[in-house]
Amino acid sequence: MNGPAAATSSAGNRLAWLLALTVVWIWTWRYLAVEWRYNEQYNYGFAVPCLAIWIGWRRWRVEFAATGASRPATGNAAVWRLGFLATAWLALYLAELLRQQDPTWRLTGWLMMGAASMLTGLGLRRLGGRRLLRTVGFALAFTWLALPWPAVIENRITQGLMRLVTATVVDTLNWSGIAAVQHGNVIELSRGLVGVDTACSGVQSLQAGLMTSLFLGELYWLRWQRRLALVLAGWMLGLLGNLLRVFLLTRAVAAQGGSGVADYHDPVGYAITTATFLGIWLVATWLDRPQVRQTLAREGDRQPVTDAAAGPVRQSPVPTPAPPSVGSEPSTVRWWERRDGYALALALALLPLLAAAWFRVVPGRNTRSVQTAARWSLTKDRLAPGWRATDLPFAPAERSLLRFSQGDGLRLTSPVGWTARVLHVFWKPGAQVPSQAFSHTPDICMPSAGWEQLSPATPVTIRVRDWTLPCLLYRFRLGPRELAVLHAVWYGGEPEPLGDPSWSGTARTGRLAELWRGPFRRGHEVITLYLPALEPKEAQTRLGEEILDQVLAPGAKGATFR
Repeated sequence: MNGPAAATSSAGNRLAWLLALTVVWIWTWRYLAVEWRYNEQYNYGFAVPCLAIWIGWRRWRVEFAATGASRPATGNAAVWRLGFLATAWLALYLAELLRQQDPTWRLTGWLMMGAASMLTGLGLRRLGGRRLLRTVGFALAFTWLALPWPAVIENRITQGLMRLVTATVVDTLNWSGIAAVQHGNVIELSRGLVGVDTACSGVQSLQAGLMTSLFLGELYWLRWQRRLALVLAGWMLGLLGNLLRVFLLTRAVAAQGGSGVADYHDPVGYAITTATFLGIWLVATWLDRPQVRQTLAREGDRQPVTDAAAGPVRQSPVPTPAPPSVGSEPSTVRWWERRDGYALALALALLPLLAAAWFRVVPGRNTRSVQTAARWSLTKDRLAPGWRATDLPFAPAERSLLRFSQGDGLRLTSPVGWTARVLHVFWKPGAQVPSQAFSHTPDICMPSAGWEQLSPATPVTIRVRDWTLPCLLYRFRLGPRELAVLHAVWYGGEPEPLGDPSWSGTARTGRLAELWRGPFRRGHEVITLYLPALEPKEAQTRLGEEILDQVLAPGAKGATFR
């Protein structure tokens, strides 16, 4: 066999390609599975790989049913193919470094997905040319739906949706004769409060609805205009479903008090979710009604294909191609093209070794600090006269989101009656944690609860007995109330310089620079103190020191490092 087909004619080379692609996709999906499992917003991600494989297999059958063969890629673009291989490998190498250094950064998953897609696209083009790549391209693009959105975009959309849902439900309640007042993302009723959290914002329905709409559009071979209409319909149904859900739960609270949410939360949620997906399916079947298919067939832009997996005769979006011309391929193939599968498999096998070498030889990486136990604990044994403290357990939803190894909290009441809260959380090295856990900082979670941030966070230093705690000081307002928050972080047992923009995420290059200049650290610990707002900043700092002096103690087992 001559031409580019010879580059993939070797059974060993093809097997090496298949093995390399399988390893890359399993590695990518295994990394993303932590987010899919522990972040309810992305639970639908488990369905994406299976659906993408089915879509690709179905389109592959359609392509071969139409042509009986595939067109191999020409050999005129060896340079860009080599460049694609090198770029994909470098993306995987950077992803592995970030996975070890900054495991919850969502950029890691995007790098993995990008590399896997590039390698798969290159393999498809070498096997069947551009036509095969176009045929299976939708299935490849479909896998990107499983990626968590960038945190900045996700937080802005989520907070905007929460405000929209809250305001709409409050207006609807008042219109229906139930007095309701909006406080940020909290609805105040005469018999209780209802908070509109991330789960009620509609962003989860928006993401899952997008996946469902695109899949059903592919299932019914809809034209792109009707697929777009189906996506918009899915988003609208998801938003309306969440509005109805919050409205019904709020009416339950108005009628029964706080117990109404507990009684109706899950049944209402399941019913609304089922109705939403059923509505998307009904819209898809309406768009696929026979008269639409006949109209499209008369337009001649789709070829009828009988596909047993798809049911009766459907209209495929894949046009019938001309058969490949014989002898049109170049007669020579570079030697490395015949062995590129072996080279790719070897390069992937070297990734873990090269990553380990990076963390040992690169300047700034010689120091290892691995924290295996909590450095701090909270105690009620040092309270001053007149102070009271009660345990403040985490709610089940908070435990599910944060996935911490150890967590406790205290609610304190001063002698004059005002209250403060202190939370302590620790994650052991190697714990499987969704990306939202470490990014659940006051500047994100407080606005999500309806609080307005009054000014940028200010670095302060809290001194408690012989300890020095670098903190960030936040100030928030909700209606007439003002609240201050002190937030301290330890990474690998060492205080994190929270004033550094690389930690705040505002400078992505700062986080990348940690690969070169930062020590290798494991273990993550956070202390957050919520207390009344005072002016000036020094008075706020002294109040924080007074409170932490009463409740902060060394970890019961101490902090151990290796």
